[in-house]
Amino acid sequence: MKDKFVFGVYKKNVLIAIIDMVKDYKATGEWIIGLFMLDPKERGKNLGRKLHDSIKDWVLEEHGRALRIGVLEDNHRGYQFWCKMGYIEVDRVKMTYGNKEHNVKVMNLFLK
Repeated sequence: MKDKFVFGVYKKNVLIAIIDMVKDYKATGEWIIGLFMLDPKERGKNLGRKLHDSIKDWVLEEHGRALRIGVLEDNHRGYQFWCKMGYIEVDRVKMTYGNKEHNVKVMNLFLK
């Protein structure tokens, strides 16, 4: 539990974004973003980039070496966003959510 972090972003007391992360997932120094969700009305306003930059800076301060995220194969817009953030695809896996199986693109951003 000490390695799990959940952040809410509010605008005028309304939740507009949520980010869920786990430290040292898969390897020491690698952080996984389990959830990075913006209110659809807030997309396209550079908020995602700003939040990601803040996360990246914080992880670097915590001596993180990499960020990881899984993107559903059919989430083309999300995949393009993560590519623009500098992530590269490192693996593909199948995961089951409920009764549905999904192909997931595993992406990493290696930090300096």
